[in-house]
Amino acid sequence: MVTVETVRTLALALPQAEEALSSGTPAWKVGRRLFAHLSADGESLAVKASKPARAALSTAEPDKYTVGGEQAGARMVVVRLAKVEPPELREVLTQAWRSSAPRRLVKLFDAGQ
Repeated sequence: MVTVETVRTLALALPQAEEALSSGTPAWKVGRRLFAHLSADGESLAVKASKPARAALSTAEPDKYTVGGEQAGARMVVVRLAKVEPPELREVLTQAWRSSAPRRLVKLFDAGQ
């Protein structure tokens, strides 16, 4: 099962990712841009995703991913931590980071630097 510590480790492994508080709970950003935010109950994580990615994830695996509530208007998909494995969460967080990071940083990341 994915824990808050797992999320923290995966998020902070991304280049220039930082942890901050947002609404009193942990959130991760790159620069000033938020890419993930833990829910108040610690059971789910809102992760930045494009509209097609949100639709694909929530349609393919609605037990793991949802879009709704206050996240419906935002560019976020909600990940149920008890339903996702660390490698899959790493991929989702990396995509969220990529959509928030400066282009030059993404290019360096892609080049393996």
